Amino acid sequence: MGRTKSERVRSKQLGIDDVTQSIEQLQAFIPKLEDLGREGFPYLEGAQTRTELQLRECIKRAFGEKSPEFQTHRHLKLSIASSTEKKQTVALIRNLIGSLEEKKLELQGLKPAATDVAAHSPNTSPMTLVPPTVSPAQVSMTSVATTVRPTSATLQLVPSVEYTPDPAPPPGAAPAPVIEPISPVPESVPPPVVPPPVQPIPPRAPIEPISSLFRTQETKAITPPASESPPPPSSEPPRAAVPVPPVTPPPAAAPAALVEAPASPATNPEAGPGAIRKTQEVPSPTLGTDSLATAEMDDLSTTKKLCQRFHMVARQLRLRGEYRSTVNIDDEFDLQDLMHALLRVRFDDIGTDEWTPAYTEGASRTTFLLDHDRLAIVVKKTRTGLSRKDLMDQVRADVERYRARGRCTHLLCFIYDPDGRVGNPRGLENELSSTSEHFTVDVVVAPK
Repeated sequence: MGRTKSERVRSKQLGIDDVTQSIEQLQAFIPKLEDLGREGFPYLEGAQTRTELQLRECIKRAFGEKSPEFQTHRHLKLSIASSTEKKQTVALIRNLIGSLEEKKLELQGLKPAATDVAAHSPNTSPMTLVPPTVSPAQVSMTSVATTVRPTSATLQLVPSVEYTPDPAPPPGAAPAPVIEPISPVPESVPPPVVPPPVQPIPPRAPIEPISSLFRTQETKAITPPASESPPPPSSEPPRAAVPVPPVTPPPAAAPAALVEAPASPATNPEAGPGAIRKTQEVPSPTLGTDSLATAEMDDLSTTKKLCQRFHMVARQLRLRGEYRSTVNIDDEFDLQDLMHALLRVRFDDIGTDEWTPAYTEGASRTTFLLDHDRLAIVVKKTRTGLSRKDLMDQVRADVERYRARGRCTHLLCFIYDPDGRVGNPRGLENELSSTSEHFTVDVVVAPK
């Protein structure tokens, strides 16, 4: 019997401790709402969503999953856009704290339960409703005749046409003809106005396409005369030669255009009759080192865009459904794993270089190699205690290592700064980026 009583006391004490802990957790949300409401709060959307999830989880632990409080606020959304909405949200949390304090008083025995109040209430004597006795009263009714005085009025006699009913027709007589009502005559409709005929627009002459400017003109073959004898002399006086204006040649065409071939004495139309001009196609220059440089720039621009959008991917992974595990970027190892997965979307061949720099105190780091090891990608994450000078020393150490590699010609350093610890990201990028004849360094700090 004593053991059962001690267990009951212990379970009651555990319930009081749980309620006290839930009250403290709900009170901790009030200063969080004050911080979220101030202007300039970094990453407000992610912090607000995380606070909503924590608040719903706290209500579930405090009141139970099947409680009316949790069923009411299981999809709770924080409203902090204005001071009025923020006050309403704080009042909601204070109401939940008041409910838990009442529950705590009940567990401590300081507040009687509702059933106990009803049980210890004094007994009241039953009351019987007695209908009142109404004594009959004699009521005398006197009828009063009302007299209506006629009002004076002036009547005017208006002559009217007497109506005499038609005499009934005698039996056997023919029925009277029925007079049909005369239909109203429609008003004359004016004749429709015929618009004047539209004169046709003369067709426009077709415009010659631009491509015709680069088209060579073919001349018809001139049939030679039957005999080689000179023409007979004419009696007319010789005409003066008309000067022909010089023909301006068309501008030089792009590669693979049709270019007029040099005329030889045999094919020159002025040299002899029956000559036809010929055209030939100039082949385009073959792609050599320029194509490789273009492909390398495409890989670099794609990787830079991936680094600039990395924080959006990490934030989207945190905004998952209720009570689902997610991926948090806590250190550089998490950063390397997620970056490797994102690079797989674009690149098939991704090399890695495992090495242990001096600034990691024995911890290894992974460098990603693209474009046949010509492009090296190094990732870093800001943290507490990592100063700007330390970060610059680390980047310089990475530059010295990959500058010495024979095939590597480009180093991209991605610095992930989710908490905004880098005060001047643009200045840091300009200070660490460099370009030389055989090696280029690009630094990307995101998010800015």
